[in-house]
Amino acid sequence: MSSDDAMDIERDALLREIKQAFKDVDRKGGTSLHQAVAADDYMTPEQQFGARARDRDRHWLDIPHAEIAAHHWVFIFFNDICWRYHLPAYMTWALLCDREMESDSRRRLRRRTAAGDGEQGDSLLLGPFCGRLRRQHTGKLMHSCI
Repeated sequence: MSSDDAMDIERDALLREIKQAFKDVDRKGGTSLHQAVAADDYMTPEQQFGARARDRDRHWLDIPHAEIAAHHWVFIFFNDICWRYHLPAYMTWALLCDREMESDSRRRLRRRTAAGDGEQGDSLLLGPFCGRLRRQHTGKLMHSCI
């Protein structure tokens, strides 16, 4: 078995654990993803509440990965309920992000970094939520930010 196969097995096991641990988590009473984005955009409380309509997910498993990739920075605007609801979706996305297309956010950051306009790299943009599982020389499975 290759090291990539072993990493896939470990990642899939972790994904199952996340799904099981957060299976009953809901967002009732919590801030929605687009409501948090609206707060960041300095919208009025009424506009923020109206932004909830854009979030059609009924369970954190329903949140599209494209939405997570596009709004990886909104955690500061989450209340406790929203944080608990979105955390497994972001963890799942982080574990799967190497399998999926490179996010628009990453592409924009790479273009901006190459253009020299002051950004300092993927780790500032994506933080701990879009890391990669990598095998270190010790053979341990490690999570490291890009």
